[in-house]
Amino acid sequence: MSRNASVVAGAVVAALLVSGCAAQGGRSDRAGSSGQSTGGTADTPRPSAVTAEPSQRTSSAGRRTADVTAHDLLTAVSPGCAYESERMVGGQVPGAITAYVRHEPGHPWSPVYLDMAALGYRQALSVFVCGGESMDPDRLMLTGAGGELIDSLVLGGSGEAPYSDVRSMEPVGNSVRVTWVASGAAGKDPVEHAGTVRYEDGNLTYTED
Repeated sequence: MSRNASVVAGAVVAALLVSGCAAQGGRSDRAGSSGQSTGGTADTPRPSAVTAEPSQRTSSAGRRTADVTAHDLLTAVSPGCAYESERMVGGQVPGAITAYVRHEPGHPWSPVYLDMAALGYRQALSVFVCGGESMDPDRLMLTGAGGELIDSLVLGGSGEAPYSDVRSMEPVGNSVRVTWVASGAAGKDPVEHAGTVRYEDGNLTYTED
């Protein structure tokens, strides 16, 4: 009887030990599963929030800067002239007598859109007209992303011919061919000019034909 009791007791202890080991193994599997879930699996709500951030970083890093448009020129930064350089409203410098960008399409002097500064998107080269008590010579302004002013260039402005009027602009590769007229007051003694505008070493340059 005592031997039978010992056998039964041993069997009970063995059964309890086996049951305890199996229970510990189940907790480990659930813990591992839980760890995988918080690590970013795609089929649970929490990981989707985690994977959104790297997706945004990749999108931001790979997104191409948008080309400049005529609409961007309406609020672009103006070059300095008789007035300080500032953001335009509706294509004009606020409060100025005459300070505006020629942004309308369809004219020989309309803005030209090209990657002039090799930035990976199209900038805009446009004509800026300015004058206070008297008119200044026309300026060319190169506008980049966000309407920021990259550079500007004054055409003419000599003592004998202080005024200039851009007649046409045409893209040629990453440069622009420009025709313009220099003159004295009231258009006196007009002189026609033609040349090429380039963006070199961080500046707009003009070379006469």
